[in-house]
Parts: sequence; structure tokens; C-alpha cells
Amino acid sequence: MNRGKTVWAGKALAVLSLVLGALGLEPSMLPEEIGQGDFVQLKSGGPTMEVEGVDGFGRLICTYFEGPQFKKVAFNRTLLQKIEPAKHRDNDHVG
Repeated sequence: MNRGKTVWAGKALAVLSLVLGALGLEPSMLPEEIGQGDFVQLKSGGPTMEVEGVDGFGRLICTYFEGPQFKKVAFNRTLLQKIEPAKHRDNDHVG
């Protein structure tokens, strides 16, 4: 990263910290970064899903199997939690 981008990123983080502080929030309260290829689950529970991408509305497109049926559904990222690879079991995707 060049110096200009580094300075800009630092300023952006400082502004974000001020805004979050004004709202009574901490950076750790922000949704964790989830991206393509990550394994996720609804915060309320459910099957292990893989993130395929992002739709035109900013929702995460997730794929999973429900029995023998392949499913593809878009979710608001705030409804999802990333699952660590150690918690992912290959038999969740048996088709």
C-alpha cells in the first residue's frame, strides 16, 4: 500500500471510531467480515452454508443442502455468523 492510501485509511478509521463512540458502540460490535468461500450459519441456528457471493442488494448468497436438495438463498449479513473451519463438518453437505 502506498503512503497516500495508508494515510487515507488511517483517517477513515479515526472517523469511524469517533462515529461509533458517539453512538455508544465499539468496533468489536460491528458485524464480522464474511466473504466468498466462508462457511456461515444463521445466528438463530440452522445448516452450515457456504457464501457464494453478494447479490445486487448487498445480501450474501449462501448455498447448502437440505437433504438431497441443493438450496441457494440470499441473507442480510447481520443475520449470519462465520463458522470456523474446525466447526464445519463435511457431512453437513451430504447430497
